Amino acid sequence: MAIKTKILFLVLGLVFCLYEVTKVAATPGASSVFDVTKFGAKGNGKPEYTEDSEDANSLAFIQAWQKACNSIGPSTLLIPKGTFVVAQVLFAGPCQSHVTVELQGNILADSDPSMFPNQELIVFQQVEGVTFTGVGSINVNQPAQPCDPEKSFEFSEVMPSIKFSNATGCKMNGIHSMNPSAFHVLIENSHDISILNSKFEATTVKPNTHSNGVYISGSSLVSVTNSLIKTGDDCITVSGGSTDVTITGVTCVAGQGISVGAQLDGFHPDYNVKGVKVKGCTFKGTTFGARINPRPADKPTQISNIIFEDLTMDQTVNPIAVKQNYPPAPEKAILAKITDVHFKNIKGTTTTKAALSFACDKATSCEGIEVVDVLINFTETGKVVQNVLSASCANAKVMFTGNDGGLNCP
Repeated sequence: MAIKTKILFLVLGLVFCLYEVTKVAATPGASSVFDVTKFGAKGNGKPEYTEDSEDANSLAFIQAWQKACNSIGPSTLLIPKGTFVVAQVLFAGPCQSHVTVELQGNILADSDPSMFPNQELIVFQQVEGVTFTGVGSINVNQPAQPCDPEKSFEFSEVMPSIKFSNATGCKMNGIHSMNPSAFHVLIENSHDISILNSKFEATTVKPNTHSNGVYISGSSLVSVTNSLIKTGDDCITVSGGSTDVTITGVTCVAGQGISVGAQLDGFHPDYNVKGVKVKGCTFKGTTFGARINPRPADKPTQISNIIFEDLTMDQTVNPIAVKQNYPPAPEKAILAKITDVHFKNIKGTTTTKAALSFACDKATSCEGIEVVDVLINFTETGKVVQNVLSASCANAKVMFTGNDGGLNCP
Protein backbone atom coordinates (compact mmCIF):
# COMPACT_ATOMS: atom_id res chain seq x y z
CA MET A 1 0.00 0.00 0.00
CA ALA A 2 2.84 2.39 0.85
CA ILE A 3 4.49 1.74 -2.52
CA LYS A 4 1.21 2.35 -4.37
CA THR A 5 0.74 5.56 -2.42
CA LYS A 6 4.26 6.76 -3.36
CA ILE A 7 3.68 5.92 -7.02
CA LEU A 8 0.37 7.78 -6.95
CA PHE A 9 2.00 10.89 -5.47
CA LEU A 10 4.85 10.65 -8.00
CA VAL A 11 2.38 10.52 -10.90
CA LEU A 12 0.38 13.41 -9.50
CA GLY A 13 3.59 15.39 -9.06
CA LEU A 14 4.59 14.81 -12.68
CA VAL A 15 1.14 15.83 -13.87
CA PHE A 16 1.32 19.01 -11.77
CA CYS A 17 4.77 19.86 -13.13
CA LEU A 18 3.62 19.36 -16.71
CA TYR A 19 0.60 21.56 -16.04
CA GLU A 20 2.76 24.33 -14.60
CA VAL A 21 5.20 24.20 -17.51
CA THR A 22 2.32 24.35 -20.00
CA LYS A 23 0.68 27.18 -18.10
CA VAL A 24 3.85 29.26 -18.02
CA ALA A 25 4.49 28.67 -21.72
CA ALA A 26 0.97 29.68 -22.64
CA THR A 27 0.79 32.72 -20.36
CA PRO A 28 1.97 36.02 -21.82
CA GLY A 29 4.53 37.81 -19.69
CA ALA A 30 8.12 38.96 -19.74
CA SER A 31 9.14 35.83 -21.64
CA SER A 32 6.64 36.64 -24.41
CA VAL A 33 8.34 39.92 -25.36
CA PHE A 34 11.09 39.54 -27.95
CA ASP A 35 13.28 42.64 -28.20
CA VAL A 36 15.15 42.86 -31.51
CA THR A 37 18.22 44.28 -29.74
CA LYS A 38 18.52 41.00 -27.81
CA PHE A 39 19.04 39.34 -31.17
CA GLY A 40 21.80 41.72 -32.25
CA ALA A 41 19.92 44.65 -33.80
CA LYS A 42 21.54 48.05 -33.29
CA GLY A 43 19.53 51.27 -33.30
CA ASN A 44 22.48 53.54 -33.96
CA GLY A 45 21.26 54.96 -37.27
CA LYS A 46 23.98 53.14 -39.20
CA PRO A 47 23.79 50.14 -41.54
CA GLU A 48 25.10 46.93 -39.99
CA TYR A 49 26.36 44.03 -42.12
CA THR A 50 27.49 40.48 -41.46
CA GLU A 51 30.70 38.95 -42.82
CA ASP A 52 28.61 37.70 -45.74
CA SER A 53 27.47 41.27 -46.50
CA GLU A 54 23.93 40.57 -45.30
CA ASP A 55 21.96 43.18 -43.40
CA ALA A 56 22.53 42.33 -39.73
CA ASN A 57 19.57 44.34 -38.43
CA SER A 58 17.18 42.63 -40.85
CA LEU A 59 18.44 39.23 -39.72
CA ALA A 60 17.93 40.21 -36.08
CA PHE A 61 14.38 41.37 -36.82
CA ILE A 62 13.60 38.07 -38.55
CA GLN A 63 15.12 35.98 -35.76
CA ALA A 64 13.08 37.84 -33.14
CA TRP A 65 9.98 37.36 -35.31
CA GLN A 66 10.56 33.61 -35.58
CA LYS A 67 10.71 33.32 -31.80
CA ALA A 68 7.55 35.39 -31.37
CA CYS A 69 5.75 33.58 -34.17
CA ASN A 70 6.53 30.16 -32.68
CA SER A 71 5.43 31.08 -29.15
CA ILE A 72 2.52 29.07 -27.81
CA GLY A 73 0.79 32.11 -26.31
CA PRO A 74 0.37 35.71 -27.52
CA SER A 75 3.70 37.46 -27.95
CA THR A 76 5.23 40.82 -28.82
CA LEU A 77 8.10 41.66 -31.12
CA LEU A 78 9.54 44.88 -29.75
CA ILE A 79 11.48 47.41 -31.81
CA PRO A 80 12.66 49.78 -29.05
CA LYS A 81 13.72 53.41 -29.27
CA GLY A 82 16.54 54.12 -31.67
CA THR A 83 16.99 54.26 -35.44
CA PHE A 84 17.39 50.85 -37.07
CA VAL A 85 18.73 50.78 -40.63
CA VAL A 86 17.32 47.68 -42.31
CA ALA A 87 16.94 46.03 -45.68
CA GLN A 88 14.04 43.75 -46.58
CA VAL A 89 12.33 42.22 -43.52
CA LEU A 90 9.94 39.31 -44.05
CA PHE A 91 7.56 38.51 -41.20
CA ALA A 92 6.28 35.17 -42.49
CA GLY A 93 3.60 32.94 -41.02
CA PRO A 94 1.63 31.02 -40.11
CA CYS A 95 2.23 31.59 -36.40
CA GLN A 96 1.24 29.65 -33.30
CA SER A 97 -0.70 32.54 -31.78
CA HIS A 98 -1.35 36.28 -31.99
CA VAL A 99 1.75 38.43 -32.52
CA THR A 100 2.01 42.17 -31.90
CA VAL A 101 4.81 44.06 -33.61
CA GLU A 102 5.39 47.16 -31.49
CA LEU A 103 7.38 49.94 -33.15
CA GLN A 104 8.73 52.34 -30.53
CA GLY A 105 11.79 53.39 -32.50
CA ASN A 106 12.38 54.30 -36.11
CA ILE A 107 13.04 52.09 -39.12
CA LEU A 108 15.21 53.59 -41.84
CA ALA A 109 15.59 51.78 -45.17
CA ASP A 110 19.11 50.94 -46.27
CA SER A 111 20.20 53.37 -48.99
CA ASP A 112 21.68 50.56 -51.11
CA PRO A 113 19.04 49.40 -53.68
CA SER A 114 20.80 46.04 -54.07
CA MET A 115 19.70 45.15 -50.54
CA PHE A 116 16.10 44.93 -51.77
CA PRO A 117 16.02 42.13 -54.38
CA ASN A 118 12.23 41.76 -54.05
CA GLN A 119 11.52 45.50 -53.95
CA GLU A 120 9.95 45.28 -50.46
CA LEU A 121 10.76 46.69 -47.04
CA ILE A 122 8.46 45.40 -44.27
CA VAL A 123 6.35 42.41 -45.34
CA PHE A 124 3.66 40.51 -43.42
CA GLN A 125 3.09 37.31 -45.39
CA GLN A 126 0.66 34.46 -44.71
CA VAL A 127 -0.01 35.69 -41.20
CA GLU A 128 -3.25 35.79 -39.23
CA GLY A 129 -4.27 38.11 -36.42
CA VAL A 130 -1.09 40.22 -36.39
CA THR A 131 -1.14 43.75 -34.96
CA PHE A 132 1.41 46.32 -36.14
CA THR A 133 1.39 49.32 -33.83
CA GLY A 134 3.52 51.91 -32.07
CA VAL A 135 4.64 55.53 -31.95
CA GLY A 136 7.72 55.05 -34.13
CA SER A 137 8.19 55.64 -37.84
CA ILE A 138 9.23 53.99 -41.09
CA ASN A 139 11.29 56.10 -43.46
CA VAL A 140 12.38 54.83 -46.87
CA ASN A 141 13.92 58.26 -47.48
CA GLN A 142 13.71 57.91 -51.24
CA PRO A 143 12.21 60.27 -53.84
CA ALA A 144 9.06 59.00 -55.50
CA GLN A 145 9.56 57.66 -59.01
CA PRO A 146 8.25 59.89 -61.81
CA CYS A 147 5.18 58.69 -63.65
CA ASP A 148 5.81 58.45 -67.38
CA PRO A 149 2.49 57.72 -69.16
CA GLU A 150 4.40 56.68 -72.27
CA LYS A 151 6.34 53.99 -70.42
CA SER A 152 4.75 50.74 -69.25
CA PHE A 153 6.06 49.27 -66.02
CA GLU A 154 5.43 46.20 -63.91
CA PHE A 155 4.08 46.56 -60.39
CA SER A 156 7.04 44.57 -59.05
CA GLU A 157 9.35 47.37 -60.16
CA VAL A 158 8.10 49.72 -57.44
CA MET A 159 8.55 49.18 -53.71
CA PRO A 160 5.94 49.33 -50.95
CA SER A 161 7.17 50.39 -47.52
CA ILE A 162 4.70 48.07 -45.76
CA LYS A 163 3.08 45.07 -47.40
CA PHE A 164 0.35 42.65 -46.33
CA SER A 165 0.35 39.61 -48.61
CA ASN A 166 -2.06 36.69 -48.18
CA ALA A 167 -2.78 37.96 -44.68
CA THR A 168 -5.95 37.59 -42.61
CA GLY A 169 -7.37 39.50 -39.64
CA CYS A 170 -4.49 41.96 -39.31
CA LYS A 171 -4.47 45.48 -37.91
CA MET A 172 -2.12 48.43 -38.35
CA ASN A 173 -2.64 51.14 -35.75
CA GLY A 174 -0.81 54.43 -35.28
CA ILE A 175 2.05 53.79 -37.71
CA HIS A 176 3.87 56.75 -39.27
CA SER A 177 5.35 56.13 -42.73
CA MET A 178 7.48 58.70 -44.53
CA ASN A 179 9.06 59.24 -47.94
CA PRO A 180 8.21 56.03 -49.78
CA SER A 181 9.88 55.16 -53.05
CA ALA A 182 6.44 54.19 -54.38
CA PHE A 183 3.74 53.02 -51.94
CA HIS A 184 3.32 53.50 -48.23
CA VAL A 185 1.11 50.40 -47.86
CA LEU A 186 0.24 47.59 -50.25
CA ILE A 187 -2.53 45.14 -49.35
CA GLU A 188 -2.69 42.22 -51.78
CA ASN A 189 -4.70 38.99 -51.76
CA SER A 190 -5.67 39.55 -48.14
CA HIS A 191 -8.85 39.49 -46.02
CA ASP A 192 -10.01 41.50 -43.01
CA ILE A 193 -7.24 44.11 -42.85
CA SER A 194 -7.65 47.32 -40.82
CA ILE A 195 -5.56 50.48 -40.98
CA LEU A 196 -6.39 53.15 -38.44
CA ASN A 197 -4.97 56.24 -36.77
CA SER A 198 -1.97 56.21 -39.09
CA LYS A 199 -0.01 58.90 -40.90
CA PHE A 200 1.51 58.58 -44.36
CA GLU A 201 3.43 61.50 -45.77
CA ALA A 202 6.37 62.74 -47.78
CA THR A 203 8.64 65.65 -46.97
CA THR A 204 7.95 67.03 -50.44
CA VAL A 205 4.95 66.10 -52.56
CA LYS A 206 5.53 66.15 -56.30
CA PRO A 207 2.55 65.68 -58.60
CA ASN A 208 2.49 62.90 -61.17
CA THR A 209 4.74 60.48 -59.26
CA HIS A 210 4.23 56.93 -58.03
CA SER A 211 3.94 58.16 -54.45
CA ASN A 212 0.80 56.28 -53.36
CA GLY A 213 -0.76 56.10 -49.93
CA VAL A 214 -2.64 52.81 -49.60
CA TYR A 215 -3.00 50.44 -52.56
CA ILE A 216 -5.61 47.67 -52.17
CA SER A 217 -5.62 44.80 -54.67
CA GLY A 218 -7.40 41.46 -54.74
CA SER A 219 -8.50 41.90 -51.13
CA SER A 220 -11.75 41.87 -49.16
CA LEU A 221 -13.10 43.40 -45.96
CA VAL A 222 -10.46 46.13 -45.83
CA SER A 223 -10.89 49.34 -43.83
CA VAL A 224 -8.85 52.55 -43.65
CA THR A 225 -9.96 54.81 -40.80
CA ASN A 226 -8.99 58.13 -39.19
CA SER A 227 -5.71 58.55 -41.04
CA LEU A 228 -3.77 61.35 -42.75
CA ILE A 229 -2.31 60.67 -46.20
CA LYS A 230 -0.10 63.18 -48.03
CA THR A 231 1.05 61.88 -51.42
CA GLY A 232 1.86 62.81 -54.99
CA ASP A 233 -0.31 60.11 -56.55
CA ASP A 234 -3.46 58.36 -55.25
CA CYS A 235 -4.31 58.88 -51.61
CA ILE A 236 -6.01 55.45 -51.65
CA THR A 237 -6.40 53.11 -54.61
CA VAL A 238 -9.02 50.34 -54.62
CA SER A 239 -8.00 48.20 -57.56
CA GLY A 240 -9.10 44.97 -59.22
CA GLY A 241 -10.35 41.97 -57.30
CA SER A 242 -11.28 44.02 -54.22
CA THR A 243 -14.63 43.83 -52.41
CA ASP A 244 -16.14 45.26 -49.24
CA VAL A 245 -13.73 48.16 -48.73
CA THR A 246 -14.56 50.93 -46.23
CA ILE A 247 -12.72 54.25 -46.03
CA THR A 248 -13.80 56.64 -43.26
CA GLY A 249 -12.38 59.74 -41.62
CA VAL A 250 -9.38 59.96 -43.95
CA THR A 251 -7.76 63.29 -44.83
CA CYS A 252 -6.07 63.36 -48.25
CA VAL A 253 -3.54 66.15 -48.82
CA ALA A 254 -2.25 66.85 -52.36
CA GLY A 255 -2.11 63.91 -54.76
CA GLN A 256 -4.88 62.32 -56.81
CA GLY A 257 -7.58 61.66 -54.19
CA ILE A 258 -9.37 58.32 -53.70
CA SER A 259 -9.45 56.20 -56.82
CA VAL A 260 -11.62 53.15 -57.54
CA GLY A 261 -10.88 50.77 -60.38
CA ALA A 262 -7.33 51.77 -61.31
CA GLN A 263 -5.09 48.81 -62.05
CA LEU A 264 -1.37 48.45 -62.62
CA ASP A 265 -0.06 46.09 -65.27
CA GLY A 266 1.22 42.66 -64.36
CA PHE A 267 -0.61 42.47 -61.05
CA HIS A 268 -3.98 41.01 -60.02
CA PRO A 269 -5.85 39.22 -62.85
CA ASP A 270 -9.34 40.19 -61.61
CA TYR A 271 -10.28 43.75 -62.56
CA ASN A 272 -13.74 43.72 -60.90
CA VAL A 273 -14.39 46.01 -57.93
CA LYS A 274 -17.55 45.75 -55.82
CA GLY A 275 -18.76 47.23 -52.55
CA VAL A 276 -16.68 50.33 -51.76
CA LYS A 277 -17.85 52.95 -49.25
CA VAL A 278 -16.01 56.25 -48.75
CA LYS A 279 -17.51 58.33 -45.94
CA GLY A 280 -16.56 61.40 -43.92
CA CYS A 281 -13.29 62.12 -45.75
CA THR A 282 -11.60 65.45 -46.53
CA PHE A 283 -9.60 66.38 -49.64
CA LYS A 284 -7.17 69.30 -49.32
CA GLY A 285 -5.58 70.66 -52.49
CA THR A 286 -5.96 67.36 -54.34
CA THR A 287 -6.17 67.04 -58.12
CA PHE A 288 -9.13 64.68 -57.77
CA GLY A 289 -11.54 63.94 -54.96
CA ALA A 290 -13.90 61.01 -55.55
CA ARG A 291 -12.76 59.23 -58.70
CA ILE A 292 -13.62 56.09 -60.66
CA ASN A 293 -11.06 55.40 -63.36
CA PRO A 294 -10.75 51.85 -64.70
CA ARG A 295 -7.84 50.98 -66.96
CA PRO A 296 -7.82 49.15 -70.29
CA ALA A 297 -8.41 45.41 -69.98
CA ASP A 298 -8.62 42.47 -72.35
CA LYS A 299 -11.89 41.21 -70.86
CA PRO A 300 -15.19 42.72 -69.62
CA THR A 301 -15.16 43.81 -66.00
CA GLN A 302 -17.55 45.52 -63.60
CA ILE A 303 -17.28 48.30 -61.04
CA SER A 304 -20.43 48.43 -58.93
CA ASN A 305 -21.98 49.33 -55.59
CA ILE A 306 -19.74 52.35 -54.92
CA ILE A 307 -20.73 55.03 -52.39
CA PHE A 308 -19.00 58.38 -51.80
CA GLU A 309 -20.76 60.15 -48.91
CA ASP A 310 -20.30 63.10 -46.53
CA LEU A 311 -17.14 64.39 -48.19
CA THR A 312 -15.47 67.80 -47.88
CA MET A 313 -13.53 69.33 -50.78
CA ASP A 314 -11.00 72.05 -49.98
CA GLN A 315 -9.64 73.64 -53.18
CA THR A 316 -9.94 70.34 -55.02
CA VAL A 317 -9.42 70.62 -58.78
CA ASN A 318 -11.80 67.83 -59.87
CA PRO A 319 -14.11 66.96 -56.97
CA ILE A 320 -16.05 64.20 -58.78
CA ALA A 321 -14.81 62.29 -61.82
CA VAL A 322 -15.87 59.10 -63.58
CA LYS A 323 -13.66 58.27 -66.55
CA GLN A 324 -13.76 55.38 -68.98
CA ASN A 325 -11.05 56.74 -71.20
CA TYR A 326 -7.34 56.43 -70.57
CA PRO A 327 -5.46 59.44 -72.02
CA PRO A 328 -2.02 57.78 -72.27
CA ALA A 329 -3.54 55.04 -74.47
CA PRO A 330 -6.77 56.34 -76.08
CA GLU A 331 -6.74 53.52 -78.64
CA LYS A 332 -7.08 50.85 -75.93
CA ALA A 333 -10.58 49.67 -75.03
CA ILE A 334 -11.91 49.99 -71.50
CA LEU A 335 -14.38 47.18 -71.01
CA ALA A 336 -15.38 48.05 -67.45
CA LYS A 337 -19.10 48.40 -66.80
CA ILE A 338 -19.70 51.13 -64.21
CA THR A 339 -23.03 50.88 -62.39
CA ASP A 340 -24.74 51.58 -59.06
CA VAL A 341 -22.57 54.55 -58.05
CA HIS A 342 -23.70 57.16 -55.50
CA PHE A 343 -22.29 60.60 -54.63
CA LYS A 344 -24.07 61.98 -51.56
CA ASN A 345 -23.69 65.10 -49.44
CA ILE A 346 -20.46 66.41 -50.93
CA LYS A 347 -19.57 70.00 -50.11
CA GLY A 348 -16.68 72.44 -50.29
CA THR A 349 -14.64 74.36 -52.86
CA THR A 350 -13.01 73.72 -56.20
CA THR A 351 -10.53 75.57 -58.41
CA THR A 352 -12.11 74.54 -61.71
CA LYS A 353 -15.49 75.37 -63.19
CA ALA A 354 -16.04 71.83 -64.48
CA ALA A 355 -16.56 70.36 -61.03
CA LEU A 356 -18.27 67.10 -62.06
CA SER A 357 -17.23 64.96 -65.00
CA PHE A 358 -18.77 61.72 -66.22
CA ALA A 359 -16.89 60.60 -69.33
CA CYS A 360 -18.02 57.11 -70.30
CA ASP A 361 -17.56 54.87 -73.32
CA LYS A 362 -20.34 54.31 -75.87
CA ALA A 363 -19.94 50.55 -75.83
CA THR A 364 -20.10 50.04 -72.06
CA SER A 365 -21.53 53.37 -70.82
CA CYS A 366 -22.24 54.20 -67.16
CA GLU A 367 -25.58 53.47 -65.52
CA GLY A 368 -27.25 54.03 -62.20
CA ILE A 369 -25.17 57.04 -61.16
CA GLU A 370 -26.83 59.13 -58.45
CA VAL A 371 -25.79 62.63 -57.37
CA VAL A 372 -27.53 63.82 -54.19
CA ASP A 373 -26.93 67.06 -52.27
CA VAL A 374 -23.66 67.96 -53.95
CA LEU A 375 -22.99 71.64 -53.26
CA ILE A 376 -19.55 72.82 -54.33
CA ASN A 377 -18.38 76.41 -54.81
CA PHE A 378 -15.87 77.68 -57.34
CA THR A 379 -13.17 79.92 -55.86
CA GLU A 380 -10.96 82.39 -57.71
CA THR A 381 -8.25 84.42 -56.00
CA GLY A 382 -9.65 83.24 -52.71
CA LYS A 383 -13.20 84.39 -53.39
CA VAL A 384 -16.31 82.33 -54.09
CA VAL A 385 -17.81 82.91 -57.54
CA GLN A 386 -21.47 81.97 -57.79
CA ASN A 387 -23.34 80.17 -60.59
CA VAL A 388 -20.37 79.24 -62.78
CA LEU A 389 -19.98 75.53 -62.10
CA SER A 390 -20.91 72.91 -64.63
CA ALA A 391 -21.23 69.15 -64.96
CA SER A 392 -20.40 67.19 -68.09
CA CYS A 393 -21.94 63.82 -68.96
CA ALA A 394 -20.95 61.66 -71.92
CA ASN A 395 -22.63 58.25 -72.34
CA ALA A 396 -23.63 58.35 -68.68
CA LYS A 397 -27.04 58.04 -67.07
CA VAL A 398 -26.82 60.42 -64.11
CA MET A 399 -29.67 61.41 -61.80
CA PHE A 400 -29.32 64.68 -59.84
CA THR A 401 -31.49 65.22 -56.74
CA GLY A 402 -31.46 67.34 -53.60
CA ASN A 403 -29.54 70.57 -53.13
CA ASP A 404 -27.11 70.78 -56.02
CA GLY A 405 -26.83 74.51 -56.69
CA GLY A 406 -28.20 74.06 -60.20
CA LEU A 407 -25.68 71.43 -61.26
CA ASN A 408 -26.98 69.07 -63.90
CA CYS A 409 -26.04 67.45 -67.14
CA PRO A 410 -26.99 69.42 -70.27
